Amino acid sequence: MSAATIIADIAKRARIAARTLAASSGVERNQLLLNIADELEKNLDLILKANQLDMDAAKSAGISSSLQDRLLLTEKRVKEMAKICAIWRCWNGL
Repeated sequence: MSAATIIADIAKRARIAARTLAASSGVERNQLLLNIADELEKNLDLILKANQLDMDAAKSAGISSSLQDRLLLTEKRVKEMAKICAIWRCWNGL
């Protein structure tokens, strides 16, 4: 499968997801954010392993160290993402 095909598929799924999200209720959006937070924490090891592969590829490709730092996921960074998802619903008033 070509990169263009993969990107087109991702874009198509994103448009469908955006429409679904736009039509959802506040309660559903709140639950979605909580589910995302749970999944981030449950899949922490998998996320970190996949990120290490990405980091290895970035280093091999000569990506700048500043961009590598932005791409790097640590346990702390992933847990912060989960925390933000869990509290966003309250702060945003969704």
